Amino acid sequence: FPYTTLFRSPWSAQGGRADRIAVESPRMMRHYLDEGLAAEKLTLTGALYEDQIAAHFANRDVLRESIYRRLKLAPGRPMLLCALPPEHTPPRGDFDDYRSLLDFWVKSLAAVTSHNVVFQLHPHITEAQRAYLVELGAPVSTLDVAELIAACDLLVVSVSSIIRLAIICGVPVLNYDVYRFRYSDYAQSPGVVTVEGRASFTETLARLTMDGASYAERAQAQRREAREWGNLDGRAGERMLALFDELAG
Repeated sequence: FPYTTLFRSPWSAQGGRADRIAVESPRMMRHYLDEGLAAEKLTLTGALYEDQIAAHFANRDVLRESIYRRLKLAPGRPMLLCALPPEHTPPRGDFDDYRSLLDFWVKSLAAVTSHNVVFQLHPHITEAQRAYLVELGAPVSTLDVAELIAACDLLVVSVSSIIRLAIICGVPVLNYDVYRFRYSDYAQSPGVVTVEGRASFTETLARLTMDGASYAERAQAQRREAREWGNLDGRAGERMLALFDELAG
């Protein structure tokens, strides 16, 4: 079955034979155009996850306090969401093994007294690793990431696709590139601070949680970028259905 029967431009991320591509954001629209896709092939609809986030974001204060009650955390504080990366082998960067990475992340975030810290686990984190995190005292939430992103005030993560969800919500991001992947997806996003190394991580974490002016600057920058990465009008599903009707008609 020849590969070229499926793809006209196999070197392009979306180089297949689709009549139309539903595009999630203006940022991705520019990316596809830069890839060489024809403009008439692209329709800006938004993504269904944006509608999920929009529903949660409208009630984020109530949602946040509900999360605190479930995890038995103090009410009324801002929320720091830590989306832990999974284990990669061989290890790269600052840690000899995954357990030492977990020790450092949990210890560093436990030192933050201005926020409630909530952990969200990558699907590839094993049950044994989860149990170890609970043993370390990490408050782990099993809620959908769309709910957690909508409720949080600061996201701490390592090179994850959920960074774009935080941008849509205007939430500053501390991106600790612990495995030195050095992807450039968010390099031009002023509300995303990318660091390498333990010292840079702890220093930036302290600045974003303790220095109100520094945090406010990043949050404002993130809000300016938000509409480039997504739309929280709650109508992405409607636009996708309209596109299906157009193509079927």
